[in-house]
Amino acid sequence: MFDPDQFASLLKKYRKAKGLTQNDVAQALWVTPQSVSKWERGEVLPSMEKLCALSKLLSVSLDVLLDNRSSDVRCFIGVDGGGTKTEFVLMDETGRCLNTIVLEGCNPNLCGVEKTIEIICRGIDYLRPQDMNALGIFVGASGFATANYADVIQNALSKVYPDQKIGCTTDVSNVIACSLSPDACIAAISGTGNVVYSKYRGELCRFGGTGYRFECGGSGYDMGREAISHTLRVGDGLDKPSRLSQLVTEKLGGPAWSYIQDFYKQEPAYIASFAPLVFKGAEENDSVAVEILHRNAEHMIRLIRRAKEHHPKVKNVILAGSIFQKNKVFYQLVSKGIEKELSVELAKLPPVWGACLQCIAMCRINSKPNANLFMESIETITCKKGERSYVSSKKF
Repeated sequence: MFDPDQFASLLKKYRKAKGLTQNDVAQALWVTPQSVSKWERGEVLPSMEKLCALSKLLSVSLDVLLDNRSSDVRCFIGVDGGGTKTEFVLMDETGRCLNTIVLEGCNPNLCGVEKTIEIICRGIDYLRPQDMNALGIFVGASGFATANYADVIQNALSKVYPDQKIGCTTDVSNVIACSLSPDACIAAISGTGNVVYSKYRGELCRFGGTGYRFECGGSGYDMGREAISHTLRVGDGLDKPSRLSQLVTEKLGGPAWSYIQDFYKQEPAYIASFAPLVFKGAEENDSVAVEILHRNAEHMIRLIRRAKEHHPKVKNVILAGSIFQKNKVFYQLVSKGIEKELSVELAKLPPVWGACLQCIAMCRINSKPNANLFMESIETITCKKGERSYVSSKKF
């Protein structure tokens, strides 16, 4: 039975989680602030039209907002964390996404362990159901393989959520879980950062992934840095002007040297934001951009081949991350370099799906969630159109 007080509580919770005021909601829905206030006091229930609008505005399904959920429904929270963003999903055992939210990156090497824990808890608290049997939380995030971060963060989360099973590991495990051969494969991730892992007979081995300070290619940061560096050299008369240097200057709005302080003050994701200019330059046959793409692709090929040498019986590699997903040429360069040695697949499902699968396995639940149902349901409550890099129209 519908509980007005419960609806009022949930409305207030999700409004605040989105950083909206009652006035913001009123303006978005073309109602008075007094109406929103009455909704949040449980005095009045919005019309179905307004309820649908609220669902879209707050990025939460009507089932969750109205709390039309059965307490015997088993659900799981999967988290995929990177250097730029952290994606959270609440999923039931059939594969239906009940709620989702995307927050800032949670790599502890970049933001610190305390901030990482705060970000993860904030996302979990947004998703955590009121009257559902949430069995576990699984977090796969970049930087967790460093030192003992995974253990430290898992212990911290276990204290905050003592009633649930908790799992923490590197984000590559999410990608591997999405593979066609999760028990024996190589996973190569290229996004803001990059890393390659091989898995065989339970052994997981890392190659690369040393971070933006020491990595020498294969990531959005590396390509963005090379584009900026080239543009700075053009300004000094050391390199010839190119289409790429023109694109960088246009993005900055002035000479690159004028923004040197910004380059040093900003997070790695800012430098990586220049990588798409390399893609654009290469599409326009700019020789400098083409050279940067080839150099970074060759670095990824070397890492993948090294992983293959370590586990020679592995036959498959899955390529994931925004650089592979958004740049067809880069994907083709890497694929061509390894296709004689390995069967190549491009990740078609988001890594957070892999986190949910691992959560189910961790909880020892014998169920087979449906990937198509997951993709269809997550798209209906995605707050920003086109935010994810995978192709949602695919059938799996």
